[in-house]
Amino acid sequence: MNYNEISIYTKTEGIDLLISALSDIGIDSFLIEDKKEFEEFLEDNRETWDLVDEDLKKKNIETNVKVYILEDESQAEKIEEIKNMLNRLKASDSEDIFGSLNMTFNDIKEEDWANNWKKYFKPFNVGKKLLIKPTWEECDNKENRIILEIDPGASFGTGSHETTKMCLIGLEDYMKEGDEVIDVGCGSGILSIAAAKLGCKHVTGVDIDPMCIETSSYLSKINSVSDKFDVFIGDLAEKVDVQADVVVANIFAHIIKRLTPDTKRILKKGGIFISSGIIKETVDTVIDSYKENGFEILEVNNMGDWYCVVGKRL
Repeated sequence: MNYNEISIYTKTEGIDLLISALSDIGIDSFLIEDKKEFEEFLEDNRETWDLVDEDLKKKNIETNVKVYILEDESQAEKIEEIKNMLNRLKASDSEDIFGSLNMTFNDIKEEDWANNWKKYFKPFNVGKKLLIKPTWEECDNKENRIILEIDPGASFGTGSHETTKMCLIGLEDYMKEGDEVIDVGCGSGILSIAAAKLGCKHVTGVDIDPMCIETSSYLSKINSVSDKFDVFIGDLAEKVDVQADVVVANIFAHIIKRLTPDTKRILKKGGIFISSGIIKETVDTVIDSYKENGFEILEVNNMGDWYCVVGKRL
């Protein structure tokens, strides 16, 4: 399969709102290149330049959000939908939050998408217990952390994004050994694999994208947790009939609000619902959705511009 890579150029302060607008028209996977974040990364690594790829040092980043549209019969319609959405944003952008919102296009093959980004993915710690590393690299594990081996290929989810980190920390803090866990919108399966390695009894992953099902199943084998992990195609939790102790969902606010009523159905009394992918402008609506569906709010955390809500089913 081939894809059209669409780069939408914006400003750092416009990224979250742009992603929210894209998700509203059904686009749920993104690659973000933030000029400010890139410059901070290089500055932070100035004393350890040997850890930074030479090509990366020379790269001139202009802030943009990349989306990937499959080359099929619906491609032209989806691109037109994106253009119309960007025109609406431009028309309402009186404070110049978004910048140009210009688009560039690049045709790429699936194998290129799956491999070109690998030079930027290095091992890193998350929370108190976890170490995430690519399958193709070795690393020192001096702290004896739980290692998650990740090679997501064409499915997003390396664990480096703030939303994923907050969900991983939520699993560390709230999941107990022997729990039943459901991962809604499992992507590459990183949250499912973390739950299994942290000691859950069993985890069920569900995603609407067949590529995610294939990738998460593969990674469960790489991490030797396939005996604890089942994954299937589905729209949110509509086909899930498991009773869980913990439900985790790293998606977007408007989808979380759709999911919350069903979460009450699949979650045991006293069970924990961890959700992220929420921006500041929508966090109150997610909190309201939790409360309306019988959840007590335990925590509202943020990392950068993203938020994570943790609730308990009453």
